[in-house]
Amino acid sequence: MKKMLILGVLAWFAMTATSFASLNDAACQPRLELMHTLLQMNITDSQKHAIATILAKHKAEFQPIMSQMRAARQDLWQSMNSDPMDKKAVLNSYERLASAREKFLLISMDVLREIVDTLNPEQQRILKEGIAQFADAVACRATSVRALVGEWVEIYSR
Repeated sequence: MKKMLILGVLAWFAMTATSFASLNDAACQPRLELMHTLLQMNITDSQKHAIATILAKHKAEFQPIMSQMRAARQDLWQSMNSDPMDKKAVLNSYERLASAREKFLLISMDVLREIVDTLNPEQQRILKEGIAQFADAVACRATSVRALVGEWVEIYSR
């Protein structure tokens, strides 16, 4: 259960990951990279407790921002699906979403710094490598999506 809480902090990385279920390449699975990293870190029970305490301490900060992000994302999709599309409404929704994501990122970085401070040097090294592997998996996922879209356009634009 506590490993899931740790995963919650690292989940902010997953915000940029696409969710195409058809992309099953093992190298393109950001969430698997996170789980692999967490398992490699061998976090002690006292570290689990410290990390859970950090997450609980910041929970109240995250909740309103998550609500803002959900609302802005929903407004964005509704604006994009309006008939006719209202570009000003789309841009306003996008700006609200970007603002909420910025707040989320700043708090997440503070939380991550606090968590890193609970880790020993070897665990910090593993986490740093895991974050890099996660970024590579996200990039791989995005490249795969672009390739699929490009292939589709190439086929049907003839």
